[in-house]
Amino acid sequence: MNCGRSHLLTYQVADLEPKKYIRGKFELWYLISFLRALSNSLTAKDQHKRAVIKVQLTHENALEILGGKVPSPSSLNEFLDDNLKIHQVDTQNDIHH
Repeated sequence: MNCGRSHLLTYQVADLEPKKYIRGKFELWYLISFLRALSNSLTAKDQHKRAVIKVQLTHENALEILGGKVPSPSSLNEFLDDNLKIHQVDTQNDIHH
């Protein structure tokens, strides 16, 4: 890629909302890195009062730990409600036939 084209792409991306080009997994990686750095700072031995971190957040357990703390979007709830109702009706029809 030539330099002029990369500058053009940089300007185009700069005008976009970050959600348009940053994937969720990268946001999660950043969040985990930030929280680890914060944890290291708060638990450093030279701190007057050190924080006690009871759970170690990793890439492997982040969704398990954080998932229950984030509300589901209403669009996801509607999708699941609609599709589960359809599935229940189909299942009941299979039982009665």
